[in-house]
Amino acid sequence: MASLSGMSSSRRLRPTPMVAATVLALAGVVAAPMPVSAVSGVAVDRVVSTSENGVSSIAAPAIATSGTAPQVVVAYVAADGPAGSRQTVFGVNGCGLSWLGSGGERVDNHANDQDGVAAAYYAVSYKPLTECVVTARLGTGGYAASITVAVLSGASRSVTFSKASGSGTAPQAVARADAGSLVFAVGNDWDGAVPRTLLPGQSIVSETVNTDVGDTFWVQRLTEPATAPGPVIVGSSAPDDHQWNLVTVTAHPA
Repeated sequence: MASLSGMSSSRRLRPTPMVAATVLALAGVVAAPMPVSAVSGVAVDRVVSTSENGVSSIAAPAIATSGTAPQVVVAYVAADGPAGSRQTVFGVNGCGLSWLGSGGERVDNHANDQDGVAAAYYAVSYKPLTECVVTARLGTGGYAASITVAVLSGASRSVTFSKASGSGTAPQAVARADAGSLVFAVGNDWDGAVPRTLLPGQSIVSETVNTDVGDTFWVQRLTEPATAPGPVIVGSSAPDDHQWNLVTVTAHPA
């Protein structure tokens, strides 16, 4: 919730190195592939994640893929921002891919009605990637941010989004899934460095509990692909007294 470049904030920073707990996708470390579901559908092949303080842009660790089948690459970005003024993400770039979802605050993949921001973007890769680095740029620099990049197999070339923002409630949003869809969400909590308590049947992909600035950034997913078409509630049950932004990402089966 606080700028590391001297911008005003309601909370004073401590001049200590960032203390952050990151689950599954550690900064600079490629996570092992997540368990493949018994339900046929979209699968997660690879995840990388990192977080930094006081940045204007943030680059994910390099990622590489193999195989000849098209793969969907999704970038999840969450960031701190100034109090009472909307933070933004000016899209992502990298890997020679055409990233979809850029369009600013009016689109469903960019949530910033509360302080901070959560956003997601995707691209389709038709060939193996080597040393692929994805970079996101913030609208207002000098703040903490995180970026997580996931490579998906078995996904169609169309990804859908929804978003929600709130204060004094647990972060939750409604996504619409098909049978075999895998649903993700990326969120920011501007009010506290607190691990998420997820809804049943959901798992953390990456989580940064940043005690330097008092924020939490996270990506979560349905543990298993959806078994039937219809609405899916993605989110957590606690904390339920902070302000937050949340974007859902539904990867539909090919």
